[in-house]
Amino acid sequence: MYISITTTSLGLKDLNYIPEIVEKLGANIELSSNHGFLPNKKNINLFKDKLFVHNYSPRPKSPFVLNLASMDKENYHLTEQMIIKNIELSQKLCAPYYSLHAGYASDISPSMLGNEITSDAYSSRKEIFELFTKRTKYFSELAAKKNVRLLIENNVAGFRNKQLKKTDLLLLSHVNEIESFFDRMYSFCGLLLDVAHLKVSSNNLNFNLKESVLKLSPFVEGLHLSDNKGLEDTNEFFDKEFWILDYLKIFKNLNYIAIETQHASPERIEEMYKLIQRNLV
Repeated sequence: MYISITTTSLGLKDLNYIPEIVEKLGANIELSSNHGFLPNKKNINLFKDKLFVHNYSPRPKSPFVLNLASMDKENYHLTEQMIIKNIELSQKLCAPYYSLHAGYASDISPSMLGNEITSDAYSSRKEIFELFTKRTKYFSELAAKKNVRLLIENNVAGFRNKQLKKTDLLLLSHVNEIESFFDRMYSFCGLLLDVAHLKVSSNNLNFNLKESVLKLSPFVEGLHLSDNKGLEDTNEFFDKEFWILDYLKIFKNLNYIAIETQHASPERIEEMYKLIQRNLV
């Protein structure tokens, strides 16, 4: 089992050294989306067997939205380039996984990520979903040739976007769509279940949270762990009352966990890390 601490939890926007708490715990690091990392020979050697790359990272010079469902040629070209580079970087780091977010049925701008979505939907969501599925299969097969397993993370349907009637733009946010997708795709890629995203989406899209965990459990190979109050994804800390802890043992294919909270003290990180370890036994 790989247990990682995200650079967000570590308070590092740019990664160029291994923090003391990571060394102390014998943990791994996940390079959070939009965080910096220079993939030179020195850093590859330093972080080999230690670092996992996630989504939109290392941070590019010019911002764009990584979107596997994009219909914009330039945006998809940038998306394709980043995914290929990150698969190759994961191989160099000897990381068995590269994880990325499910796509969006709209060309959203970087400023909309985590905020209100104001862009319009593509004309046919069904066609967009099929395109997203086809592209995911392509990159999954590409990754497999490099001994890297692609993990796709569920999107979050937040309250603000529910009010704007934009939640349908967020692929893989409803449990039924996630389940249907991985019924087709699990032989190619696994599910990185962000439990905070699932909690928010279950509340705003009106499905049962705990039943959804049981439905999705066969596909779960990775977890992102943080808590919230069910309206928006706020990356709050968790303690012994954290609702997902009772479910950790049901994930038979789970091999990767990342603590993905807001910036935490070393003491808080150690507490959350050991809490995970105790509940895996």
